Amino acid sequence: MMAFEEEMLAHALARVAVVHGHQITETSGVSLPVPRTPFPRSPLAEATVLLRKRG
Repeated sequence: MMAFEEEMLAHALARVAVVHGHQITETSGVSLPVPRTPFPRSPLAEATVLLRKRG
């Protein structure tokens, strides 16, 4: 299920980048990153510690 969701999200962001990427960059000054799959994975406990450190 995670692999399917990753592929779906990466595909959606790639399409947004193709269709609206120039406008996003022009408006915000940053380009829309399109993630590569598979996404990095972390155990829940490790992710919780990381998120707490980042506020």
